[in-house]
Amino acid sequence: MHLSRRYHGHDLPVPRLVRETEQAIFDFCRQYEACPRLLFVPTKPDLVRYGELLTANGFIYQAVSADTDERTDVLEWLEATNGVVLATSIWERGMTVTGVHVAVLNSCHPLFTSRALIQMAGRAGRKPAVPTGDVIFFYEERTFRQDNAIREIEEANRR
Repeated sequence: MHLSRRYHGHDLPVPRLVRETEQAIFDFCRQYEACPRLLFVPTKPDLVRYGELLTANGFIYQAVSADTDERTDVLEWLEATNGVVLATSIWERGMTVTGVHVAVLNSCHPLFTSRALIQMAGRAGRKPAVPTGDVIFFYEERTFRQDNAIREIEEANRR
């Protein structure tokens, strides 16, 4: 796979690997509370599980999956409120939010290929006015897919 540089010429954000704990997820959400946050999860049941965790700790969020009819409404809500959106990989392509920070929860899940991880990371820094954003791959175990995604992004930035 050949990953191109961004049209605006800025580097792609390089994901950081962080061991997944509830506290680490909350810290990410709090650190960027003045910005939109997009948290990818592997499956629809994960939307419920992580959603309950966020709600129990005072975070307001919306969930998006392939079954969500009003994805545009959720996108507008995210930009208007600087909220948190939990999403399955439905938004790994084609979704642009200015100033968004991205986390992939359970990034070691087999559903997340290197290509999918790159696409999810690529949601951050898409706008020339805000060409950066934090990207975290939360993990319980390190995988080749995570390392490969990070390596591909680093190589693209050197081109």
